[in-house]
Amino acid sequence: MDDLDARILAVARGANAKLGNVDIDPFEDFYTQGLDSLDHVQILMRVEEAFGVTIADSDYDLCTSLARIRDFILRERHGAAA
Repeated sequence: MDDLDARILAVARGANAKLGNVDIDPFEDFYTQGLDSLDHVQILMRVEEAFGVTIADSDYDLCTSLARIRDFILRERHGAAA
């Protein structure tokens, strides 16, 4: 796990108590890990604040796991640098 992955995990845990200290599969969908749509929105709002990105409503469905959030952040950073 690199620094970005660790930061995303920390942000997600801070945004949602359900994640607590349980093992989280970064590639598994939030919904199959017991989270609901409100949990999902809370995590994404915290990610926006922590990483200075804007996740459009149309992109919420693309960010349904920690790995997908990571991919989104990297795309946003790459796009901003271009």
